[in-house]
Amino acid sequence: MFNPKPCPDCGPSPVCHSTEYINAAFARLFMPLFAPFDLIWRQISKLLAWCNAERLTLPFYRFLAGIGLGTIRTRPDSMDSGLTKCIWEAAEKRGIHMYEFCPLGRTSGIFAATHGKEAFAFDGLPRPHGPASRALAWMDDKAIMRKKFISAGIPVARGGACLTASGAEKIFSSFGSGPASLASQGGPAVVKPSTGSRGRHTTMHVMTREELLIAFRKAKQLSPIVVVEEELSGFVYRPTLIGGKLIAVASKEPPHVKGDGAHTVRELTEKENERRGRHASGLHRIPTDERAERELGFQHFTWESIPKAGRVVTLSEKTSRAAGGIIVDYTDAVHPENVKLFERIGAVLEEPLVGIDFVIRDISRPWREQEKCGVIECNSLPFIDLHSHPTFGTPRDVAGALWEYLFPATDLTPPTRQETR
Repeated sequence: MFNPKPCPDCGPSPVCHSTEYINAAFARLFMPLFAPFDLIWRQISKLLAWCNAERLTLPFYRFLAGIGLGTIRTRPDSMDSGLTKCIWEAAEKRGIHMYEFCPLGRTSGIFAATHGKEAFAFDGLPRPHGPASRALAWMDDKAIMRKKFISAGIPVARGGACLTASGAEKIFSSFGSGPASLASQGGPAVVKPSTGSRGRHTTMHVMTREELLIAFRKAKQLSPIVVVEEELSGFVYRPTLIGGKLIAVASKEPPHVKGDGAHTVRELTEKENERRGRHASGLHRIPTDERAERELGFQHFTWESIPKAGRVVTLSEKTSRAAGGIIVDYTDAVHPENVKLFERIGAVLEEPLVGIDFVIRDISRPWREQEKCGVIECNSLPFIDLHSHPTFGTPRDVAGALWEYLFPATDLTPPTRQETR
C-alpha cells in the first residue's frame, strides 16, 4: 500500500501531492461537462431509491469475497479511523448491521449497512437514498463555496481565488494600503488550497509579499486554484447539521493560555502543562518550541510578558491534538441567532449532512455583533467523531442522530438475545 512521504505542510496526515493536484484539476475542468449527465443520473437515482437497489450491494460484496477478490469485516479494527469506529459503534447500539468490504484484505472505507428490509451502501458516511444534492459537487471547494455563500448573504472572509502569484498579490493588496504589507492595517491573511482538509498546506499570519509568495507555492502543490483570504478572529467552531437541523457544535482550539494579570506566559504555560499531566485523558503538553515563540511574536508577546486578565494567548496556529489543541463542546451555549445562521447554511446547501467550519470570537453572542467572523469551509464528509469524544464538555452522539435520520420509520432498538434465536 502506498504511504505518502512525511510533509511538514501536510501535518500528521500527509497525502500524495501530485494525486491531490490532479484530482482537484480534474474536478474543476470536467465539472461543467458532467452537468447534463447529472440531470440524467438524478432521475436514475430516484428509480434506484424507489426499488431499494442498495439491497444488492451486500450480496455483490459477498460474491467478490467468494472469488477471492476481498474480505468482509463485520467489526471495526485498529486500522479503522475514529470516524469509522464512531459510526460502527452507533450502528451496533441500534441493531444496524455494518459490513466493510476490504479489497485484497485492505481497509477501504466502503460499507453496506442493513436493518430489516432497508439497506444502505456508502463510502465514509451514509447518506439518504436518492440523488445527492447539487451542492455536494462544490461544497468542498472553498473557491466555489465562497461565491455561492456571498450570493446567498452568508458571511465569509474578504478575499478571493487565483491561479497565479500575481493574482494572489492583487487579492492580498486589497486588504491593506499597498501590495508590500498588511501590517499597517493590522489584518493578516490566510493562504490555502481551494480543495482539501485538515489544514494541509494552509499558511496563516501572512503579513508580507514575501510570505505571501511562499504560502502561495505551498498551497499550489495541492491545488491549481489557491484561496487568499483575510484572517478571521476567534477559534474555529464545527457546527454539524443533519437533515438541516443543528445537532452539535464543538470548537477546535489551538494550544493557549489565559492571562490573569499576574503571571508570565511562561508561568501560565507551565501551570497549564501541569494540569494537562493530571487530566484523565492524557492531554498533549503545550509545546514551548520555536513555533510557539513565533506565535507569541505575532501577538507581540514574549515568554516573559504578563497578559492582562482574560487575554487569550495562543501558542500555535495548529488545532490538532498532537500540537496541544483541544476540542470543547459548546452545543448548549450557541446563541439562537447563530443557530439560525447555521441552519440557513444547511438550507442553502440542501444537503442532509454538513460540517461547517466557522470562525468567531464568542459563539454565545450573535454573529452580527462580532467583527471578522464567518465560514471558512464546509465538509460533506465531516469528522463527526470529534463530537463523541471532546476534551471538555458533553459528548454528543451525532453518529446515532445520523442513523436515526436515515431510518426514520424503523424501530432501532437492538434486538434482545431471545429475539435473535
